[in-house]
Amino acid sequence: MANKYLDTLDPWPLATPLPGGTLFMVSVGGKEYRIEQSQLPLPATAGSQAAPLQVAASRTDLLAAAAASKLTPGTQYQVTGRGVGKLPVVVAAVSRTQLAAIGTRLESNGSVTGVGYDLASDTDTVLGGSGEALTAALLATITQQGSGITLAVVNDKLVISATSQPAPEAPRNPQTDDVSNSFSHALVTGFPSASDYELEKSAEAAGYSLRTDAYVQNGRVYFPGITGPHAVGTVRSRVVASGSRPAGASVSNVVAFTGPVAEAGTITFQDVQGSDSISTFTVTAS
Repeated sequence: MANKYLDTLDPWPLATPLPGGTLFMVSVGGKEYRIEQSQLPLPATAGSQAAPLQVAASRTDLLAAAAASKLTPGTQYQVTGRGVGKLPVVVAAVSRTQLAAIGTRLESNGSVTGVGYDLASDTDTVLGGSGEALTAALLATITQQGSGITLAVVNDKLVISATSQPAPEAPRNPQTDDVSNSFSHALVTGFPSASDYELEKSAEAAGYSLRTDAYVQNGRVYFPGITGPHAVGTVRSRVVASGSRPAGASVSNVVAFTGPVAEAGTITFQDVQGSDSISTFTVTAS
């Protein structure tokens, strides 16, 4: 039975696949929906993926769809019905309410041109070699830079990169304890734990590593077990790298570690005939 409200009902969401046929009517929750052939996805060819769905719609329809949150994310829309002399532009929906800022313009000779497109004002600006060069100023009008992301133009190409954090400063006030064989320095502001620091003893091996025996006491981090010998500048510590933050500048020992001290021993001396011993005494080697 015909439904007099059929023409006023919302169509089935774009790009939602349904089996063959030309026209469907579906009743959901007391409402009827009409699905037309143009809204079905294109069939896949053997050995390939389905071609991306591209929907032709007037600018007026797209404005209304965006306002009603009815754009289908991922679907390409060909903007038709633009102002006099303006060629169609193809842009993809990035959400149910927004089209991408960058798309392609379909030229009259069949070629395509990369453009920055603004649906609200119906303006398109050519990007790159076939028209106006992509510049930082132009880029700023069609993109929004996210937190921690740097956008730049190099040789007419868009460069997107993560913003690196500054390297931490070098620790201060290094101290060498050649008796207890430990190296220490003041904590760097913002890095209060022993695990925030790594140590290198270049006289033994190149490369920094975390020390599980390191500890913090009275605003300083201590590295025990520096048995040496280690020359000046060969024991180094720095803040470890983390994420986009590089490792910090290093601080090194300004006093050498001389190495372990020989244990004291006793030596017994005898007279020249070897018959009588003399009093023993202790000598200490260093």
